[in-house]
Amino acid sequence: MVWGREHIYKYNYKQFSSLCSSWREREMSLSGKRVVQVEIKSRGDVFHELWKSNPHQIPSLTPTNIQNCQTHDGEVGTVGSVLFWNYSLGKQHPSAGQAKSNRARLGSGSKINELAWTGSLILRAEMLSLNMARKKFESANGKDCVVKTLVKDINEAKKSVTFEVIEGDLLEQYKTFVLHIHVDKHGVNNLVTWTVEYEKLNPNVPDPDSLMEFYKKVAKDIETHHLKN
Repeated sequence: MVWGREHIYKYNYKQFSSLCSSWREREMSLSGKRVVQVEIKSRGDVFHELWKSNPHQIPSLTPTNIQNCQTHDGEVGTVGSVLFWNYSLGKQHPSAGQAKSNRARLGSGSKINELAWTGSLILRAEMLSLNMARKKFESANGKDCVVKTLVKDINEAKKSVTFEVIEGDLLEQYKTFVLHIHVDKHGVNNLVTWTVEYEKLNPNVPDPDSLMEFYKKVAKDIETHHLKN
């Protein structure tokens, strides 16, 4: 069978269409959106103003989650400004019982001295236990991360601020990462909505579910502080 030019064109077009379809499917599987909402009793306009105009105050309100915020470029509170953040994923405030246990296990030098007379075997076992306690304590401190964000949009009417990640740890896994923070009335309280739009670098990258939990903790910490003052 001899194919003419028309048949070749049709065959190539089918190949090209199939390839484009595969690209579109792959791109759609890498792109995603996550939304988490937190109801707060504190004033919504204060929460919005904090993220829009006073982000440098945020580390003092939720120090376990966010340790630093500095202006890298532009004027705070304006579109186009760039902020540099230090934050920690997975950090936890130890409970009173956990803190007591950590102190007892991590600071038990005197205990080791007391056990020394029983022999090196027991001492070794104690040291192993202490090392395991230290590792457990360190793992509870989570992962320290950095990020540089560009303020893409500020909408006063909707009380929303949009940040785009332009540098930092997140771009090791995501091609794009955009965060929208929106505050709205919800009955007598207010509702904070965190919306993340992202594109993964590859299919093996997890969805940012841990970050959504992180945002919930941040919102609750800020609410707690505002309710006290």
